[in-house]
Amino acid sequence: MRRTNAEYNRVRDQTHDQFFQKIENTKELVQQLKTRILSVSKTIEHSDWSHSKLSTASTSLREPIELNRSRLVTREKRPKRELVNDSFQEALVNEHQELQTAKYSLNESILDTQRIISELKGVREDLLADCAHKEHSLELDRQCAERKKAYEVGHTKLDKAYNRHGVPLKAILPEILGHPGLFTDGSSTSRGEAIVRGATEGRNQERMRQHSTLKLIETALRLEHAAKDRWSMTNQLLAKWRQAADFAHKNTQMEMGAKIERTELMRQELIKQRKTIEQKMDHGKKVMTALTEKINFIEQPITATLERGKIRNRRTEREHIPDEVSEALQDQMQSLQHRRAELKEQAASARRAIEELDRARKQLMEDIEDKDRSIGVDRSCAAMKNGAHSDYSYGFAKMGQGQTHMADTAASKKRQVTLSSSFS
Repeated sequence: MRRTNAEYNRVRDQTHDQFFQKIENTKELVQQLKTRILSVSKTIEHSDWSHSKLSTASTSLREPIELNRSRLVTREKRPKRELVNDSFQEALVNEHQELQTAKYSLNESILDTQRIISELKGVREDLLADCAHKEHSLELDRQCAERKKAYEVGHTKLDKAYNRHGVPLKAILPEILGHPGLFTDGSSTSRGEAIVRGATEGRNQERMRQHSTLKLIETALRLEHAAKDRWSMTNQLLAKWRQAADFAHKNTQMEMGAKIERTELMRQELIKQRKTIEQKMDHGKKVMTALTEKINFIEQPITATLERGKIRNRRTEREHIPDEVSEALQDQMQSLQHRRAELKEQAASARRAIEELDRARKQLMEDIEDKDRSIGVDRSCAAMKNGAHSDYSYGFAKMGQGQTHMADTAASKKRQVTLSSSFS
């Protein structure tokens, strides 16, 4: 009987020791699972917030892209003479490329963030399921090991389970966190090995259970690190595209104002040249009128000279000689005809000059009309302001009336308000 009692006590205490160790291991695993579940939940919340920032940024690109597209389409309506690839057009194309690149990068980041969130939710579900299983297993093991809990649930047939000498506390998770195990042949195993040679089946199963949970926790940790890296890249991307988009838009605004100003100056110069040509045409017309009057005036003495010649041809044969009067009349006729020819040549030259000036004037008028249309197109581009860039939306609708291209900006108005409010 003593041997039986001793053997029973030894086996019971050994079983209780295994229960105690199992309960402590499960409690530690449950604690780590709960900690990781909380951390993963916080990571998912922050990832959702990061995703919302990316979505907001992607949505905010619609207005700048629409504004840029509208300006490009509007500038296609310029006259053929003005349809050139100027600096304003290049700035618009560069801005378009920057916005498209930013949109593509943001969409890629959104997809990557969605993938990470999906993986985090999946691993959280696995952690929750594992934690629920561990808690259920822990409750069952406590019912088996603790008499009070056994009686609470109605298991009155269990014997009084206790250890008279106390249970020594062993290392929690000894198979995973302890020292490397040894094969039966003496060679060492790597830390976290699922199977140990020479160990019992129960110990190997417990080791695999712990290893599976810790591997799941490690997967969650890797995903959390990946999510944190994604947050960092998101912040860098947002700062980068905002800076690039703002710079591209401000450069477009500057080039737009400079283009309107240059076109307006060229238009003013063309108007001056047109006025000069019109003055020359008026002077040419006056000269032409004077030449015509002079030619008409010369016709009278020529007619008179011809008439004198006809009259003198009626002289008698004895008096019909080439005397000095005949020579004088002939010299006068030649001189008048020569002067008339010169005047006609000068009149023709003046007429050609007037015609050339008129063609130049018409070309200038066409160029001025094209410049007007081009300025109208560019000013309509300047008038296309929306909430895309807030303080960076410049106004150039009155360019060419004394304003500089940096005079009428919302940012300058804001600075004026800020300064006045600070002094008040």
